[in-house]
Amino acid sequence: MPPQGKPEIKVANFNNMGVVIDPPLSSKEVVEKYTQALSRLLAWNEPEQRFDFLTVDTDGRLHVATDEAKITSVNSSQADVTNATEQLVAPLVGRKGLILFNHGTVTVFFALDSTVLTATGMVLNAGVAFETNVWNGAVAMKTISGSSDVRIMEFS
Repeated sequence: MPPQGKPEIKVANFNNMGVVIDPPLSSKEVVEKYTQALSRLLAWNEPEQRFDFLTVDTDGRLHVATDEAKITSVNSSQADVTNATEQLVAPLVGRKGLILFNHGTVTVFFALDSTVLTATGMVLNAGVAFETNVWNGAVAMKTISGSSDVRIMEFS
């Protein structure tokens, strides 16, 4: 039993942690898939009768997130990425998470920067998502040719 007033992990089910995203999914379906995965990273706070987010430190220890680390806002958007697109996501101080999902059919290249080269950018194939909770800078994207539908979720 945890000390009085301390959040506890009620259920820790770490089986089947993969999140399969088979296109085409609607934005709502993508949100539901990620919500299912993220719901496994919560701890029950008995005194406040709510779930709190868990964080992992550099030594791999689990901690309950402080109030400053809690997500208070989610911004969802869509963009058509082309061979001319550059900065797609602006820097956001206090960003707690970012999900980029290539909902289109064309491969997208991206960089955690305000510009990207297809020769050196990271590949985001159709139907694949990229997620980070440590980057609050700009993100640039482009295709080699054609366009692709990209969905963006920012947590702050």
